[in-house]
Amino acid sequence: MHMVLCFPTVMDFSCIGLTLRTKELGAALQAWPAGLFGLGSILLFTPFLAQFLVQIQFFPREFITGLAMFCCMPTTLSSGVTLTQLAGGNSALALAMTVISNLLGIMFVPLSLAKYIGTGAGVSLPTKELFRSLVNTLLVPLILGKFRAMQIFPALVQA
Repeated sequence: MHMVLCFPTVMDFSCIGLTLRTKELGAALQAWPAGLFGLGSILLFTPFLAQFLVQIQFFPREFITGLAMFCCMPTTLSSGVTLTQLAGGNSALALAMTVISNLLGIMFVPLSLAKYIGTGAGVSLPTKELFRSLVNTLLVPLILGKFRAMQIFPALVQA
């Protein structure tokens, strides 16, 4: 069942790796200040807002708790990369920020949930399993897709 659920993500990142041009990777590296700002916003600022959300008196209470938990989560593939591509933005930077924020999110999410929402939410995360799953569903397909594209379409990938 786990493979069925992860298959679309694996395919997304494989396709992104296949279509990612080396020139775009260079552009992402050159935009490192924007990347750092984005990562700080995703992993620090947005979770910080969660502490204010949980103070809102709204019913059902689960809605506010869910919204606060949402603030503690890293960027998803669809919002991080797909929307950036559709807007003509730096998709390589968006992909790098998505992957990095998800990897760092394994450490930041439990801390953010504990600090800003509190132990009353009863959230526990199997960090090792999440990290392994993230590497297997994001990084490995991305790297394999990139290397496969370099073998099959070297001129296209370098452009």
